[in-house]
Formats: sequence, structure tokens, C-alpha cells
Amino acid sequence: MSDPKKQLMLNLFACSPILALAWAVAATQMEDDSLMDMGPFVPAVLVFLVLFPYYICLSLMHYGFLRLFRSTAVIVAVMNAAGLLLSGIAGMFIFKDAFWPLYSGVFLFSAVTLTGFLRQV
Repeated sequence: MSDPKKQLMLNLFACSPILALAWAVAATQMEDDSLMDMGPFVPAVLVFLVLFPYYICLSLMHYGFLRLFRSTAVIVAVMNAAGLLLSGIAGMFIFKDAFWPLYSGVFLFSAVTLTGFLRQV
């Protein structure tokens, strides 16, 4: 996708909510008894409310990289490096062993960038 604004809208209004909702549904299968006493709805809502703003921040960071760099390879490499760093820091200090829900957004946004590039070729 060559237009950064279109890709930002796709990431904000399609990819981010769908990804956050998918991880929220996965959170209903948690083994944590303290949250599951309230039913499966509470963990799902909590996970969605935490991950959705995180994915929005990733989308904005991705938009910044799209505006800054022109090469698709550089965009994907920088986005994955920054995403690994951000996911590692957030997973280590905030989410405690929740690396895959954090990094999956970086992976999805990079995949959308690559499919847009392959469609142009």
C-alpha cells in the first residue's frame, strides 16, 4: 500500500480492533482463577482495553515510519526492530510474559505493508 494515510486508516479501524478482539477472546481461556470468578467477560474486556490503545500506538509508529522512509524493506526492518524492542519492554515491565499478543500487532502491520508492496509489483 503506497499511501501512508490509507494504511494508517486500515491499521486503526480494521487491523487493531480485530487483533485486540482476537486476543480478548483468547483471554477467556485463561487459567487465572481470580479473574475467572467474575466470568469470561471481564478478562476479555480488560485485555481488549489494554491491547487496543497499544495497537493504536503501534499504528501511529508505523505511520511515522511510512512517512520517514520510502523503501519497503527499510520500513519493515525498522518496524520489526522497534516493535521487538517495544514489545519486549512492555512485556517485561507491564504485561509479564505476554510477548505474543504484543508482537502480533507488529507482525500484522508489517505483513499488511508487504502485501501492499507485492500488489504494486
